[in-house]
Amino acid sequence: MHAQQETRILVDLAEESDEIYKFIISELSHTRMSAIAMKKSNLSVNGEISPLESIHNVDQNDLSEEGSEPPQATIRNPRPSHTKGRKKDGERTTQNCRFKSGLEQSLTKSLVKRRSCHVCDGHGHNRRTCKKRNENPLTDLHSCTICTARIAMLFARILETIPNAV
Repeated sequence: MHAQQETRILVDLAEESDEIYKFIISELSHTRMSAIAMKKSNLSVNGEISPLESIHNVDQNDLSEEGSEPPQATIRNPRPSHTKGRKKDGERTTQNCRFKSGLEQSLTKSLVKRRSCHVCDGHGHNRRTCKKRNENPLTDLHSCTICTARIAMLFARILETIPNAV
């Protein structure tokens, strides 16, 4: 196992009880002292001095210099991650944080440039989809040409009935 995996296992065991925690701490300090002793003695590959003998030869000053405790790392909760989606801007949301549709945004964006229906002067539709178009057929261009043709025919009949018309 790697050292990191071993430390994770030791941390998990140390959380279970105080006795196990104290035992692990004492053994780790003993292991640290033996590692410092090995470093100080500069053992060769042949190993003339055994690590256990070199532990007793190490001064306390050497341990305090080399073996100063590392700074404690504080572990905190992770920062909340940003979720996917559109950012909440003031213009694109309502007071209750509901996203506005594209039509709502365009209507609130520019009231002056809104398109209007030529039949009823309403907004949100055009002349083809106007509900009042069917009520008044004279407003439709096609209907207007038919009406003018009817008027012309009626006018021609009236002129025929008058004998001395120009």
